Amino acid sequence: MATRSRFDASVEAHTAIPAAAKSIQKSKFDEFATSGHSLEIDPDKVQKDINRLLDAAKTTRLYTNKIVAHRDHKHAKITLPWVDLDTALNTVGDVLKRYFTLRNPPEIKGSLTPELPLGWERPYQAAWCPPGYMPPQAKSLDDYVHPTAPPAGT
Repeated sequence: MATRSRFDASVEAHTAIPAAAKSIQKSKFDEFATSGHSLEIDPDKVQKDINRLLDAAKTTRLYTNKIVAHRDHKHAKITLPWVDLDTALNTVGDVLKRYFTLRNPPEIKGSLTPELPLGWERPYQAAWCPPGYMPPQAKSLDDYVHPTAPPAGT
């Protein structure tokens, strides 16, 4: 259960946050509180975010359930416009960033873009085959005999 006391204790315990910034970080709980410095999360605010997610994902959910998941061809006229997909993904990202701070008080999720590990491009910097490599000569299709073909001459 997320409460102001748990949130504040997490901020206080985090040594990387300077003392001057801790009060600013603690005030982030106010976004979720019932009013001002309330100790509890307002369920109406949470429900509002749930409704935002459901509304934004309505088109994508229908498309995914009918076309992608069940391959239901009688609903072939259901399409998913890019703008609907983009709206749904942006809404999920906004809500994720908002609640990430509530779950991880000392941290703020600034970006949803994955960070690639150092050196990820190394396989693309060298040729896969050494210089002078030649692949083996392919066999002629005339030499191929299908396994189910009857033996020649019968």
